[in-house]
Amino acid sequence: MRTKGLTISRWTGLWLLAAASFLAGCSAETHTGDGREATASIDVLPSFLHNAPDDVRATYRLAARHADMLEWIPCTCGCGSIGHRSNRDCFIAERRPDGPVVWDSHAVGCDVCLNIAVDAARMAESGMPVSEIRKAIDTKYGSFGPPTPTPAPPVY
Repeated sequence: MRTKGLTISRWTGLWLLAAASFLAGCSAETHTGDGREATASIDVLPSFLHNAPDDVRATYRLAARHADMLEWIPCTCGCGSIGHRSNRDCFIAERRPDGPVVWDSHAVGCDVCLNIAVDAARMAESGMPVSEIRKAIDTKYGSFGPPTPTPAPPVY
């Protein structure tokens, strides 16, 4: 028979574990083994997304449509320590001139990466200029962790 104290202790332990997992975000310690896969074009998603949740696949498609804009948007999950320069790098490692795309699996398991991409894409689709999108993302996600070394977007 369980006592009330044991139940509270177990819940406290589970809550602390969940909080630590959230606060850890997508630090380099958890994502140094990001997978990469080339596909024929930006319209063809990588096989590592076949079993991913629908919202993750949808966010990869969204990131692909807005890849040029995401190049100017930092990520604050800690992925700068593994060489990412912007939120785009969490999804796309390389776009080759002849069409193929090398996808990065980093964002599959990272809510910070996914949420930044979705928020930035929604703002872009509403007509907001990239410089304003950058300010909004910096404000909303700046306290999550160290940002990638993303240059400021050009002002037209």
